[in-house]
Amino acid sequence: MKFPCTGCGQCCRQLGEILEAAATSGSDAFILLGQSFPYTPDPDGSCPMLVDNQCAVYEQRPILCNLERLQHIMEVPDEVWFQLNAASCNRLIRDAGLPEELLVLNPQD
Repeated sequence: MKFPCTGCGQCCRQLGEILEAAATSGSDAFILLGQSFPYTPDPDGSCPMLVDNQCAVYEQRPILCNLERLQHIMEVPDEVWFQLNAASCNRLIRDAGLPEELLVLNPQD
């Protein structure tokens, strides 16, 4: 299932938080992906590859940023993976006070 990213950029703005969560996840695969992440967050915690609200290295983005590849590695069923990521995305969107139309909706609804 291709994740219906709304392009809000909040995950990229929270890179520091995401790397910290990976380091403390208890999942060997997630810890390794966080440790091997090739970019250091900017002082505000955002990814330095976020340029004009778009990923400057999208086609070669790290696995941690590629939800489809990450799902395959983590071997998580589609619906579970969707729900976990939608909940995380929507929390970031709401915490940032962004418009509700940026929320990730379940395409099966």
